[in-house]
Amino acid sequence: MTDSLMRPPVRSSSCLCLCVSVCVCVWLQVSPALAQLSEEELRRERVETTEDLQRTEKISAAALSARNKRGWLLDYGFNTSMSYTASGNNDRNAKTQDDPDHTLDNDLQFFIVTENVSRNLKFYFRNKTSWNNNSKISAAMHESDVDQFKVDMFYAEREFDGTSLKHTLTVGRQFSKIGRGIAFGLTADGIFWKSKGKKMTATGFWMRQNPGDNNLDVLAPNSGSTKRWFAGAEYKHKFKKWMGLDVFTLWNFDKNNEQRSAVAGIAGSVQRYKFESQYYGLGTDGMLFSKLNYWWEYNMVRGKTYNASTVAKPVASEVNVRGSALDLGLRYLFGGDISPTVFTEYALGSGDADRVSNVTSDQRGSTFGDDSVYRSFGGLSMGNALSPSLANIRIFKLGGSAKPFGRWDSARWSDMTFNLTAYTYWTYAKGGATSDPVITTGGDAKSTKIGNEYDLTVSWNLFNDVKYQLKYGLFTPGSAYPAASRSHENYFKMKVAFDL
Repeated sequence: MTDSLMRPPVRSSSCLCLCVSVCVCVWLQVSPALAQLSEEELRRERVETTEDLQRTEKISAAALSARNKRGWLLDYGFNTSMSYTASGNNDRNAKTQDDPDHTLDNDLQFFIVTENVSRNLKFYFRNKTSWNNNSKISAAMHESDVDQFKVDMFYAEREFDGTSLKHTLTVGRQFSKIGRGIAFGLTADGIFWKSKGKKMTATGFWMRQNPGDNNLDVLAPNSGSTKRWFAGAEYKHKFKKWMGLDVFTLWNFDKNNEQRSAVAGIAGSVQRYKFESQYYGLGTDGMLFSKLNYWWEYNMVRGKTYNASTVAKPVASEVNVRGSALDLGLRYLFGGDISPTVFTEYALGSGDADRVSNVTSDQRGSTFGDDSVYRSFGGLSMGNALSPSLANIRIFKLGGSAKPFGRWDSARWSDMTFNLTAYTYWTYAKGGATSDPVITTGGDAKSTKIGNEYDLTVSWNLFNDVKYQLKYGLFTPGSAYPAASRSHENYFKMKVAFDL
């Protein structure tokens, strides 16, 4: 017997919000300037969307209580969102024309989940179809594109009860991360095993990166058709409320053979591409004084890549990869209806002062010695406007959040959250490349100061099935940028999501 859990139709208030949101997005579309998403922004969008839609992977407990002891439960629905992203001088260079100056993105996800009544076997499927409209600044650029039907997630999950541990096996396309997601946080195909006890959790996985994802290096041959595998293991132990320990390792296997291409500007030269890495991480987190949350995580990376050569027909040699990353922070929760919080965070990713080209590229590399840039398959969200990768950078973050209408009786207003955050950025290795190619590198670099940023994020659930999010960021470049061309960057994004 099959039971269907039907979702209620969209209320008239939600339809009104949909109409208003469409009108707002259309009006915004004629406004000037919109940013082209960087690699780090794209990664952040994938993670945020995945986390936001994780609720669709569960059938509501309220519905289960009304079911009998036989058969299967079924839930399905749609989530659609519209987002408009705008910025001015988004390349931080006043002398160069900006990237496409406005983009309107529309995403549609359909999901279906079925689970047996005993809740030990589940199947989940979600697809994604996207349409975007970009400002057209050249004949070679598409003004609008449609991303055809894409399998976003598709997996089977089986639970096994042991004497003291609960085991879960998940097979298929799924989102997985290790630690805080700095070293690894991807939606990938593979097998994931978790054993959970009262105080400990142990996980292990074997994953293949989705073939359509970038091959770490968008400039490498066969980019967009990657062949990369991952193996990982993690152990977490909760000693007390005030302390938890996290130990993990991740192995990245580059199966793209030995890719080669010519080096631009160097006649007869050949560039080889390879990046194999092993990550080792240690972290702790916990709660102090009942309201003060803390965390820290350290990871180091070891591996092999190719060095850079500036001569024709170079004999490239493999060099060691030796990088590291650190993230530590504090968050104090005051509680109450307004729910104010204050937080601070410090993060760094190692760099290489003699590296040629961008840190997210394998084209060229360290000119001598080891390659000490920290590169990974995850990251941290550190700023709306600059949105840097955690490579050759040090970041200090300070901010707070609150629900200013938390004491209002209306649930439509009481859940609105304001988040204000300030950032300061420096390069880790002076003169080394970062994720922003505009920063001065090499011997001409005069400073490590990348700049400052100030962000505002507003999240609002106006109705149960309508969510708003507004992001604003202002980045002011520092002396690490060329003085003659450096320019402020303004970033704005509005996103409206509907559950149907």
